[in-house]
Amino acid sequence: MNHLSLARPASLPAKHRRVVRPTHVPLALLIAILFMIIQLIPGVSQAQTSTCRAENFYLRNDTSKGLFTLYNCSPASTAAINNILSNTDAAHLTYTNPGLAQLRSTDLYMANSQWVIWIDQTTAPGILRGLWPVDAAGAPAPAQNQWYEPYYNVPGGTGLRSLVQVVQGFFGANNPQANGYKGLHVEIWRQPGLNFYTYRNSPADASGITPSASQVVASYRSRLVDGNNSYTYIDPVTGSQRQLRFYTAYFLFPNQFQIHTALGGVQTTQASATTYIQGDAGGLLLQVNRACPPYTNCNSRFGYTAQQVRSNSFSKVAVSSTVPVTLGPATNPACVSISGNVYELLPTNCETFTSTEDRAIASTSYSSFSPTWTLRTFNSSPQWSVAPTWSGGNTAGWGRLIAYHYNDGRLGLSGYGSLDIVVRPPNFGAGGALAVDDTTAGQLRWTATLTHN
Repeated sequence: MNHLSLARPASLPAKHRRVVRPTHVPLALLIAILFMIIQLIPGVSQAQTSTCRAENFYLRNDTSKGLFTLYNCSPASTAAINNILSNTDAAHLTYTNPGLAQLRSTDLYMANSQWVIWIDQTTAPGILRGLWPVDAAGAPAPAQNQWYEPYYNVPGGTGLRSLVQVVQGFFGANNPQANGYKGLHVEIWRQPGLNFYTYRNSPADASGITPSASQVVASYRSRLVDGNNSYTYIDPVTGSQRQLRFYTAYFLFPNQFQIHTALGGVQTTQASATTYIQGDAGGLLLQVNRACPPYTNCNSRFGYTAQQVRSNSFSKVAVSSTVPVTLGPATNPACVSISGNVYELLPTNCETFTSTEDRAIASTSYSSFSPTWTLRTFNSSPQWSVAPTWSGGNTAGWGRLIAYHYNDGRLGLSGYGSLDIVVRPPNFGAGGALAVDDTTAGQLRWTATLTHN
């Protein structure tokens, strides 16, 4: 089946046609080219044996929330997946504090033999908001107690915590900036530490869902904005005005889940097709959930000890790569414990954080690069892995970078993390040129394959 058609196949039962949200409009031919290129990436086009189907349900059997639709590529029943969703951290917040996070019938839900997935289509342009690990039978996995957040107290027990951040905004629900850090994020830094572009808090400009029996593809396109909600990018070299476009596509197979993102651009004045940026282009950033309820200091508000934060957050990173790991510039080497290829970012000798501390590790390569980073709790379970790739764009001389930032010091002891998949200009701070112009060569692309065990 052609994954690029944005119209729902007529063969779907009528009861499923209502799940097209928001109103879909055809994307440009170039997005079709993008996804045809994506199909050449190993592991995307592969034979599968399970059947994907669209099914409807009411969250917690509550008809007041509207009829939800699940694209289910797992062997588990929709009732089993509904039970998982109904007992998550996001479901609890839906009913108790919808200003922080809200599962809505207008959003997209998917499941396979590894994940239950929530994609925001209402307040963010196709942004991953929830990612819950399950086993092949559709049961929460792993079953270790630390994977459940006792604070949430949802019916039937404690709430299954998402791997990625479910709430809106980096420091709260009413973030004054346009970005609002959620599960998936993008940052295109035109000036390091000063100005960057990201997605806005609103539905996508265009979107489409293409289901088949072997896979489901959900794709989105949106213009990027700066911190002042401006769509216009003024090129610092040519002075031309541009709009940066961001593409997101989720590929769900019965046994695999991949995220594809791309940066393109639309010229509004002059003929230049080149965009100059001075900082990192972070096209696929995953905001990792914390050890305690959203946006709080786990110690001062809930009395969590550093050991509890270690056990309930991803303070360990196991690195599989031939490229060396370096520490972030604001990282105290004494606060990173290294054992073989495993980096512990909350060792017992560094259990407090200053307000300016950024405890981080990174790997950067200026040639071929195929890392796999695995995030672990202190007890090494649960753990999940991200395998990124980079392609496209006029990036000769640019670096491919993967980094993990643990526990932003401004939040105190929180266990929050950010896994960043980035390209870096050859002269960081002075800038570099990207031909991000919606041509095949100009689109800069990032991919991440997510697994857990």
